[in-house]
Amino acid sequence: MQQSEYSKWRKLFVYVVVALLLYVGIRTLFWAVFPFFVAILLLKLFYPPADWIKRHLRIGKGVSVFLLFLILLGLVGCGLWFLLQSLLGQLGEVFSNFSTYEGYAQQIVKECCCKLEEHLGLRADYMQPFLLGRLYQLAGTLKESISQGIMTYSYQYAKGFVKLIGVLVIIMVAAVLIAKDYDKLKKQFKRQPFYENVNQLKEKVFYALFIYVRAQCILILIISAVCCISFSLMGVKRAILLGTGIGILDALPFFGTGSILIPWAIIQIFRGKILSAAVLGTVYIVCSCIREFFEPKLIGKKLGVLPIYIISTVYIGIVLYGVGGMLLGPLQALLTLEIGRQWIADHEKPRKTPEKE
Repeated sequence: MQQSEYSKWRKLFVYVVVALLLYVGIRTLFWAVFPFFVAILLLKLFYPPADWIKRHLRIGKGVSVFLLFLILLGLVGCGLWFLLQSLLGQLGEVFSNFSTYEGYAQQIVKECCCKLEEHLGLRADYMQPFLLGRLYQLAGTLKESISQGIMTYSYQYAKGFVKLIGVLVIIMVAAVLIAKDYDKLKKQFKRQPFYENVNQLKEKVFYALFIYVRAQCILILIISAVCCISFSLMGVKRAILLGTGIGILDALPFFGTGSILIPWAIIQIFRGKILSAAVLGTVYIVCSCIREFFEPKLIGKKLGVLPIYIISTVYIGIVLYGVGGMLLGPLQALLTLEIGRQWIADHEKPRKTPEKE
């Protein structure tokens, strides 16, 4: 019994040490090796068609990978350009018509106060000045924050864009160089004593990350599409911007579509627009059902992990690493489990029990 308890505590200690070492490694080295990590992922995608091109068209693998990388970059860039152009255009209209939205918000406050007075007997002439004062204060703070943010962070945004270009160049060059000597590097790597452990770890982690990222992208696209279509049918202005934002927000743990749709529906009830509130409530229910139905099928059944564990790793990742923790949190959890399991399997040898005389 004592031996079993000791073994459990020792295993827990191993997992804790691995988690701490990974945290330190991600904090200090992750962004240094990130371009090469992405290059290996892209090479895993590009190598089969590059090998086919070399055998049939007599074009080197390095050149083939370079051309495939440019094609992928062009397709992704065009898609992002059209999406960002639409979103930034709507954001620009929002900022240029800020005073119009202020008047719209004032009208909403007045309607809500009148409905509260009508149904609950609360004095609208007392509530309205207080709420409007807070609204003006919030609008002024928001305007000041946006203008200061644009002036303060414009240099950082430009610097970040230049860094992004540099990282893309490094990824492309690394992928081309690895592709040229891929067979030699693979043979050298296979001769290393740690090859089996690293290869097994790589396959499991890459598969799990692929399943997780694919599932989140599918859910974001579906929920964004549902919200955009619903808002367009409701006649909501900036439906694409709002629907896309809610779709992305739904991927964050402990937020979801309800953080926007439920308060919006409550405001519509106070304004007396019951049909609009019912539609928003229906959209919320549909989006929740989509995530509840598809998430276990896309993640849980394929990885054998309960959704609550994945949400927990995402939340812890965001706390530790910021927005990038949406991916780094699950990645660290997967690496911790797999490295810990391999270490325990390699170092825990079954003890021989003494034979009875």
